Formats: sequence, C-alpha cells, structure tokens
Amino acid sequence: MRSSPMHVRGSRRHLLRALGIGALGAAGLSGCDLSGLPRPGQEDTAPSSTAPPPALRIAQIGTAVGLEAAHDSVVDLAINEARIDVDLYGRVFDQKLDILQRHVVQDLSEDLSAYAQELAAASTAVAIVHVPDEMLERALPAFVDAGILVVSVNSSAVDLRAGSVDSRGLLARLVASDTVLAQQWTAQAIGSGGRGEDQGEPGTIALVAPRGMRGASLESALTSVAGPQGGRLVHRTLHAADDLGDADEIARAIVATRPALVVLGGGPEEVPLIPALRRAVLGPDGRPTLRLPIAVGPYLSHDHDPDTLGEEGTENLTGVQAGGELNRDLQYKLLARDHSLTDFSFAHQAYDAVVMVALAALIAGRATGTDIAQQLAGLLEGTEECTTFEECRPAAADGDEIAYRPRSGELRFDETLELVKGSLRTVTWSADGRIEKLSPTTFGD
Repeated sequence: MRSSPMHVRGSRRHLLRALGIGALGAAGLSGCDLSGLPRPGQEDTAPSSTAPPPALRIAQIGTAVGLEAAHDSVVDLAINEARIDVDLYGRVFDQKLDILQRHVVQDLSEDLSAYAQELAAASTAVAIVHVPDEMLERALPAFVDAGILVVSVNSSAVDLRAGSVDSRGLLARLVASDTVLAQQWTAQAIGSGGRGEDQGEPGTIALVAPRGMRGASLESALTSVAGPQGGRLVHRTLHAADDLGDADEIARAIVATRPALVVLGGGPEEVPLIPALRRAVLGPDGRPTLRLPIAVGPYLSHDHDPDTLGEEGTENLTGVQAGGELNRDLQYKLLARDHSLTDFSFAHQAYDAVVMVALAALIAGRATGTDIAQQLAGLLEGTEECTTFEECRPAAADGDEIAYRPRSGELRFDETLELVKGSLRTVTWSADGRIEKLSPTTFGD
C-alpha cells in the first residue's frame, strides 16, 4: 500500500499543528517551552549540566510542483525510513528524532522565508529540502539568518553558490553541481564528434532546457567547461516550463548546426524532441545523414513508454542520475512501502541527509544548525569506517573520528559544504524504453 506523505502548508497554524501545540494559539509559539527549550531571549536555566540536550528537531520541505514533484514521494519515504533506523538503533541524545510533518510547496511562487522564521521560533535546527533551486535561492537568506542548516537533496544550480547569498556554511548539497554534469557532457561531445560526413564537430553541443535558473545554470556551466577544451554551444533553446513548443521546428534548427551532442536538461515536456530529432536527420532516402547522440539530465533519466520515444528512440541515448550504486537494502525498504516504485532518484540522498545530521549532532553534542554544520564534512573523513547509523553511533557518541559511507555513494565536502567528490550513475536504455544499465562513476578528488 502506498505511504502517503503528510502535506503541511506554510502557515503558522499548520506549523503549530505539526508541532502538536495547536491548542495554544499563535501566541504560544513564542511564549511556551518547546521540548525543554528556552524561549527566545530567555537564559537556559536547566537544573543540571548533565541534562541531555533537547531533541534534534528537523523540518522537511518538498514540492508538488515543478520537475522535482515526480520524485517527492520517494524522498518523503526515504526520510521516514532513515528516521526509523535512527530511532531504532540508538537515537540522538537518547531521544527520538523530532521530524516535523512535511511542508509541501503547492505554488512555485511561494516564498519559504516566512516559514523559515516560524521554524526558527520553534527551535528547528535543520531543514531537509527537495525544492526547485529558484525557491531555495529566495528563501536561503532567511534560513541562514535563523541559524538553520539547509540540506538539499537535489540542488545543482551553479548560480546558487556563485550568487550574492552568503550561506555562511549553512547550506549542504548532496548531489553533483551542474558544473560536474557539464564536464561529463563535454567529454561525451568531444568523444562523439568526428570528421566524417555523418558526424558533428567534436565538442559542439546543442542545449535544450527550461528557462529560468535551471536553463541559465546549464548554459553557464557548459559554456565555461567546454570553452577551454575547444568545445562550444552551437545551439540553445530555452523554453517555458512544461511547454517545449514545436518539437519538429526545434529539431530542424538543432540538426542545421550539426552538433556532436544534444543535451536535454528539462523534464517530460522535452520527450517529443527525441523522435523529432530522429526524423530531422533522415535524408531523402530515409537514411540518417547525421549521427546524433542525445544526453538527458536527471529529470528524464527514468523508464519511458517506448511509443513516446519513437522508433530507435533509445539508440545513442544516455542519461544521468545522482548517486552511486543503488543500495539494495534501502530499495527493499522503500518498495515495502510502495510496490509501484521504479525510480529511486534522490531517495538515497534523502536517507543520508537524516543519518548524517543525526551523527553530526552526536559528535557536536548539541542540536543546533551551526554546530551540526561544522561536523558534516569531518564525519565523512575519519578513520573509523561505518556504513549505518547503528554502526556509526557508538564511535560518534564517544568522540571518535568516524568515516560514514553514505547510501548515495562516496562523498566529500569542501569548506562550504559543496561536494568536491561524489558519484553519478550513467543510464542506458533497452529498446522497450526501460533502463537497461546503471553505471556508477565517481567525480572529484
């Protein structure tokens, strides 16, 4: 039976319900003692210095709109599985994790800043988020000002780090940035091209992606990565969200530039372009005049209906998913909750987010966003290797330097909590549109 996520909108009334204190009214949020925590501005008058720290309070934010919506259910399930494992195998400060009901975005224009302020008033330490990058960029200053650590399981936009927002060490991203994807696609374009009549010039790339932060990020990353290697963008189509436009017209424009690789960076709205490109390369005799490999991004790297891809639609088609080899134990747990699952994208990152935050809190000895953030990088680089919360907890609680091996593959952070080492899965398909092979690779040092 499908496990349905609990949707909580971003109002003070709903937050109060999520905290189980709705009867106190809005004024009670700032005037009552939450899980033993002092009120803002009140001194901590704990009776004993040996009293355990307060429970680790974690918010979770997902989305019902945008490209990310297709994966939000499995992200929700993975967070819950991690919560069960942490609570079952030792807990944090001998207390169950206090994970708030899921706040699900219903409108891409929603500003999460007000919700961040409410979470801060409720002494929330961490927010695990699965939302579009534009939304995260708008709300990040409010989370940072509130001292809440934001752990994103899907954010990849280059501009989120290069922009004017100073995350002050309170943003951790668990997937490869668009720069890493651009490096992979540039290498593919250089290797796919040639001097034959049916080949594009090595390193030439055509990009199709949604307008906005995603399209701009992919364009910027491909331009900056391909240029120094002799590559270049020869075509760019940035379309409205959920509306590609005339697929055949775009395909003809792309084929006219004869690229070595076409990159599709959006979602389902771009699928019609795959058969359109196959048609556009056919000559008068019905034979292809151009060998045209197509690379699709994470939001198209799943099983497809072969009818939507057209004849030979999977030929020379490759995709990419975030993370390393799929963890069978986690897959089985998720399938036990929802037998219909076929796509586990971002689920491993969501599971790791909970476990890593819990371990970081144990090491820090405190349940605050800043203290947890300061321990995240180190818990991946110690000498005591462990692969589960059950294995890691004793050493973490004793102050040993652990080396947690995440479900999502090998990870290393820099000082800003950006990945400098991680994993990706290259995807190939069989003729029936189903994923045939997942090939994990590692990027970074």
